[in-house]
Amino acid sequence: MKERIELRKVRDFGELISDTLVFIKENFKPLFKAIAVICGFFIVLNITSNVLMDSSTLAMVNSAKNFGTAPTSAPQFFDRYTSDYFIRAMFLLVSLLFSYISVYLTTYCYIVLYREKGNQPPSVEEVWGYFKFYFLRIFGSSILIAIILCLSLLLCLSGIYLIPAFSILLPIMVIENSSFSYAFNRSFKLVNNYWWQTFGVAFVIGLIVWFANLFLAIPGQILLTAQMMIAVQKSSMFVAIISGLLKSLIIFFYTLPATAYCLCYYSLVEAKEGTGLLDRIDMLGKDDLDNNIAAEEY
Repeated sequence: MKERIELRKVRDFGELISDTLVFIKENFKPLFKAIAVICGFFIVLNITSNVLMDSSTLAMVNSAKNFGTAPTSAPQFFDRYTSDYFIRAMFLLVSLLFSYISVYLTTYCYIVLYREKGNQPPSVEEVWGYFKFYFLRIFGSSILIAIILCLSLLLCLSGIYLIPAFSILLPIMVIENSSFSYAFNRSFKLVNNYWWQTFGVAFVIGLIVWFANLFLAIPGQILLTAQMMIAVQKSSMFVAIISGLLKSLIIFFYTLPATAYCLCYYSLVEAKEGTGLLDRIDMLGKDDLDNNIAAEEY
């Protein structure tokens, strides 16, 4: 039987990246099954919002061509489409927020249960139980983190300094079942002396996700641009659906940073506290005792 990845071990930069990919590869089916079941509603909501946005964009372009360039037509055009476009944009923003948070949280819960079950994949029901317990706490904390990062970036770019600590803040809340304030303080203590390594992992994984997003978005954008140029009304909804589906697929790639952040947490804890090593040493003694008992009974 193939040996599964041990989460609680010290890893260098390269191992954190490679083990992230290996973990997702080894757990691909059970992990994405849990994401599809638990996050399915939010993902469908996101697909719908993307389709509505793209169809609204196509409708605006087609209508602009029909209205012409007469000054008297401009107010009528903006009154008709501005409010509708704004509502759909807000709907897209909300669906993205729920989709991303649910995928991150599902991945965190899966990894926690994976370790608790002795490096064995948990069931969807087990992941769902953890997801329900942590959802409101993680949702509120995610909003607070986003606000802090945005304000710090706008004020003095100090948000870049916060990225490594904030990347492991939510995993701490789930893995250690802690409050936001406790996780906030603990994340900075763990990242201390490991800032560059943690930032490097977040940066590289972020680049991978960005390129994946670009790869998926380009075909949809080409279709939209072509549709705007030819302006065939019958195919507008079909193009919007294809484009919306491609844009929504990126949600699944956010298992990458979620997994990487958890591995960073376990690596930092092991490097500073060595709890995993102590547990394994303790288990060695118990394993020897169990083997002796079994041998005597036989």
